[in-house]
Amino acid sequence: MATTPEQLRDALNQEFITKQRQIRQAAKHQDDENAETAAYENWRNQNILKYEDLRNQPPVTPLIDGGILYQGTTAWLAGPPGSYKSFLAIDWALSIATGRPWLTHNTTKGKILYVAGEGSRGLLQRTDAWLANHYCAPAEIDDFHVIGSGISILDPAMRYNIQRAIDETKYTLLILDTQARVTPGANENDKHEMDKFVAFITEMGQLHNTTTLTIHHSAKNGSILRGSSSIEGAADTIHVMEKHDIPLIVDMKIEKQKDAESGIVIPLKLEKTLDSLIITRRHENYISNAANSPF
Repeated sequence: MATTPEQLRDALNQEFITKQRQIRQAAKHQDDENAETAAYENWRNQNILKYEDLRNQPPVTPLIDGGILYQGTTAWLAGPPGSYKSFLAIDWALSIATGRPWLTHNTTKGKILYVAGEGSRGLLQRTDAWLANHYCAPAEIDDFHVIGSGISILDPAMRYNIQRAIDETKYTLLILDTQARVTPGANENDKHEMDKFVAFITEMGQLHNTTTLTIHHSAKNGSILRGSSSIEGAADTIHVMEKHDIPLIVDMKIEKQKDAESGIVIPLKLEKTLDSLIITRRHENYISNAANSPF
């Protein structure tokens, strides 16, 4: 049966349509390949480093010099209950927010986001005491910001909010007080659950150069930090507060410092100021004098 002109036209049109579809598919495939290649090259350039690249990396900036705290790292401040961990964290935070030295250690001025998981009421008293002791006006701590309500870092929406706040405000230091309070309902001995928490705070350092200081309880089983070993393994720095038998006397020990000296011990004492306490350095003979005091 002979092909009619209409059938021939339809066949040619179909052939044209098929060829156009093939051209578009080939172009899309090429675009996909180009996009994959570009993504790979970007990843390679950022992650595969030569020796010269290592030499040209900016040095790690100390937030508190003397090997205490570095920018863009993950740090924990641990200790038993009642070892004044939060008092030390606030002291560090306000010193960095104002650019003032912490004791005899210089600081790098930066913005602070303090997550007060245990509530913000006591935080006000401690901040007022610090201001009075340092003869500091409230306007000087405008870079000290607080989240006073409970949050869960394990909630994807909250992680997004925190990350966006860090990105917009350029926080230098994120303080999580305490780990248990910002991971409510989580099993701290469960590696899978704690890996989510560790991944978030590690990402803050990698993406935003933000240091995360997490306040946590010390372990009783020979480890430094309570809970999954993945926490301790992920830490760049671990500080431990050690109590003495004499009230208001503690030592701050650097149990782990990834790229600097560990084992440094700084003797501290707390002094009454207004309706709270402030951290000060303890002289070597203070304990013996306090022990021999009749009062």
